[in-house]
Amino acid sequence: MSFTFEEADEYAAEHSTPATDVLRRLGEETERTQDVPQMSVGALEGAFLRFLIALKQPQLVLELGVFTGWSSIDMATALPPGGTIVACDVNPDTTAIA
Repeated sequence: MSFTFEEADEYAAEHSTPATDVLRRLGEETERTQDVPQMSVGALEGAFLRFLIALKQPQLVLELGVFTGWSSIDMATALPPGGTIVACDVNPDTTAIA
């Protein structure tokens, strides 16, 4: 079976939980305020990261490169009680949004 990347994205979007209102607003702010908004993790990537965290149930997640925070928020929602994210970034402007 052959499919295009666009078809795979459409399938994933149809079968994934939509972004929360907070993440949707963060995406809009990122688009509006950043020169390279495509660096942000979006709904599909965030859902995949959230799935991995829910599956493995780690007590500690290390995130290198936060940008405006989408992935941190998505992963945090799946952490088990007492779980922690250590998020590192070098850009104070985008980290302030995160």
